[in-house]
Amino acid sequence: MIFETINIQEKLGKFTDQWSPKIIAQMNDIQLKLVKVAGDFIWHKHKDTDEVFMVLEGQLRIDDKTVEIPLIYFDLKYIGKGYGSETMRFVEEWIRENWPAVKKIFLDTIIPKYNGGFYNKIGYKELGESKCIFPGKEVSATRFEKKLKQK
Repeated sequence: MIFETINIQEKLGKFTDQWSPKIIAQMNDIQLKLVKVAGDFIWHKHKDTDEVFMVLEGQLRIDDKTVEIPLIYFDLKYIGKGYGSETMRFVEEWIRENWPAVKKIFLDTIIPKYNGGFYNKIGYKELGESKCIFPGKEVSATRFEKKLKQK
């Protein structure tokens, strides 16, 4: 068998898109994938695969006990009609059923003046200021946390 050296920096230079893995090598049924990422990643599992993460720049935190909910937006005409409460109940129940190890949920809001009270009412605790990406730029936000109780 002949092994070929792969220059990872050279391969990284061939694409700019994020969250789109590229296969750069394969041996039998094992694929080596390269991906550029930024921001938060929603943890998930692939049932029939093993994964290895090698970080070339920055840092990667993997935690199966917490979930980060990305920004949720409702058009103002739906505010106060129960859509937010129903959506959050559905999301929390789905997390309980599919990720039973999860103990905490974190989320950020860019308009706490309007929906901070809503999150408090459904059991989230305000943690303080944060930053998040919306759409494509960093903005100030307020961070909330909820301790998730398993049924």
